Amino acid sequence: MPVLVIAPASQPASSMQARLLLERPLRSVSAEANPEFESLYPSVRQWWVEVSNSGVPQREIGFTNPSVAVVAGPLGGNVGFWTDSAAIFNAGEHEVVADAAFEEAWSRFESTWWASRARKPDA
Repeated sequence: MPVLVIAPASQPASSMQARLLLERPLRSVSAEANPEFESLYPSVRQWWVEVSNSGVPQREIGFTNPSVAVVAGPLGGNVGFWTDSAAIFNAGEHEVVADAAFEEAWSRFESTWWASRARKPDA
């Protein structure tokens, strides 16, 4: 599956913040979709989004800079930002990341995230 680079600038201006504002009332009624990551979304400067051949997001990693991943999804009780949206991406409109680079970043984030949860008394 292709992995695309999605920068907030490649989306309509402040689409992420707008989406969060629109969803906030719904989340007050239902369980929060990304309880551990939602507050970090505004700090994301670049997304790597793994998409199906039809452009549907499957997995995602959000970075504050090229080497610091701060969110991922779906992971644990976090369904993800793009993976929980109706977004369809056209691979021809975005930079593509090598599958191996995505898998390495995913594995590194996932293992660190699970290890941090194991240290918490309520995990």
